[in-house]
Amino acid sequence: MAKGLIFDIQGYSVHDGPGTRTLIFLSGCPLRCAWCANPEGQKIRHSLMYKPQLCTGCPRRCADACPAHAIIPRSEGEGLVKFDRRLCDTCDSMECLKSCYTRALQRSGRWYTVDEVMAVLNRDRDYWGPEGGVTLSGGNGSLPRRCSSAAVNRSSAPVLRAAGTSCGLCSKKSRSTCSGSSSM
Repeated sequence: MAKGLIFDIQGYSVHDGPGTRTLIFLSGCPLRCAWCANPEGQKIRHSLMYKPQLCTGCPRRCADACPAHAIIPRSEGEGLVKFDRRLCDTCDSMECLKSCYTRALQRSGRWYTVDEVMAVLNRDRDYWGPEGGVTLSGGNGSLPRRCSSAAVNRSSAPVLRAAGTSCGLCSKKSRSTCSGSSSM
């Protein structure tokens, strides 16, 4: 069964296609643009997200929990810890998340099956109205081709209108698979 790593799903979006839409952010983009609005979606893997404004008054248990020793306590500056991303980005355990009770550390991304995505879309259908639908974005909405094309093909049913965004850097087969069955 096809799966895709999705780093966010936003309902009631009015900026990414006609009408009111559900926006699905697929992970993975081959580019590393300095102005990227969603850098957490560039890699096709889970990422550790750090919100320093939430990192307050804790005993820095995350540093003790980190098996890679990538979290370094700090005495001044923004947030109470800093990260060695070279070590942090290769860690799959994310033990630090379990110890962070302020939610300053969060995981970006979850693997979804097409059925799970369709359950979200079916839940949201009623508020789309006559122009709305689903927009696949990212990252690069055309990069995870197996999952995005399966979702687009499944969403071609009446009343479910699909659109997408892409940096355009994908195979010809990916473009034709997606664009042949939707408004991408």
